[in-house]
Amino acid sequence: MPYSLPLELWRDRVLLSFLLSVCDLVNVRSTSRSDGASVITADVLLTRLDSLMARHGVIGLIDIDRTAPVSFGYVLRAAYVLEQGASTGEWPKIAIFIRLAAIYHVIEQGGLPLMLPAQWLRDNLPTKASFHEVPLSMAVYKTIGHLMSFEDRNMQLAQQAAGAGQGAAAAAAGPQQAPVWVAHDLQFVVVSEQDLPANHPYHQAYRATDPVVRDGSCLHPTFTNLLTQCVFSLWYSLVRQERLLDARVGEDNPKYRSLLTQTANDDDCFVISWREDRRDLNAANPREQCIILMSGYKEGDSFAAYLRLSNGFLWLYTTETAVGGGASGLDKYPETMRHARRVLGRYGLLSDVLDGGTIHA
Repeated sequence: MPYSLPLELWRDRVLLSFLLSVCDLVNVRSTSRSDGASVITADVLLTRLDSLMARHGVIGLIDIDRTAPVSFGYVLRAAYVLEQGASTGEWPKIAIFIRLAAIYHVIEQGGLPLMLPAQWLRDNLPTKASFHEVPLSMAVYKTIGHLMSFEDRNMQLAQQAAGAGQGAAAAAAGPQQAPVWVAHDLQFVVVSEQDLPANHPYHQAYRATDPVVRDGSCLHPTFTNLLTQCVFSLWYSLVRQERLLDARVGEDNPKYRSLLTQTANDDDCFVISWREDRRDLNAANPREQCIILMSGYKEGDSFAAYLRLSNGFLWLYTTETAVGGGASGLDKYPETMRHARRVLGRYGLLSDVLDGGTIHA
């Protein structure tokens, strides 16, 4: 005796519970012009889109225009973009960049969530293959970069035409002249895994989805690392950022070295590290540098606070608004100092920095 399931039950309990990919759902839709289209609808893909946004931690950071009627093709492209990187972790790193871009007003105040435009998705992602023409992290950024701006120029990612003002980035690209990519005033080239010496520290952890990139004389372990670092080095001037203190700890100080070379991210901090190697992948003594982000990268953070380490020096910066009520000096920035004391104390550097440094607050 044959059995059949109602279409809605088959969709909700069978198709969606199996967590089929977006492409699989489209294939199911195409099996029947009548039943398929009535089961796999734009609303079904919206449910999948919301699930993907929650998984990647980008709810409130990006979205689509949900004004009815929402076209199937629009939701399909957006859901496909969000589905990429599910296993390699590109979207959570992009989420950190978006939060910082909002704090530093690279995204206009009130500009979140970033709304992926239907027309842009149609024009730039006509096929699946068009999304995968560049490494995944760069493809993800391309979908949002054009929605941000700095000094009245948008932040879209584009490949620079050969010979068009290719300076330090092109000079460091090697004899094969790797393509130079630009985003506003950032220029960089992708460094292939084959170009890295076998014993290079970035070789072992190399990921084609988020590759090593070079920005002039600086080498970054990933594209998302460079992108986030640029918020502090290039795109920071639209907000009031205070340098609270600096200290010369010394490159040979083992406590400083321990903090400089730590790579673990946890609830207290997010680490952005890179090296200045004078455009020489085999440099004997490259200058290791890092930013230890203590606030601004988690959901709900309203200000950025970070430690910058380079050449034996340490600086503390914040965008926290100073409190009143008679507080003075570092006490005007209680949340920043709470974070800084915890991180510096963990590495035994609290007295070195507070007692031996220069306070600017």
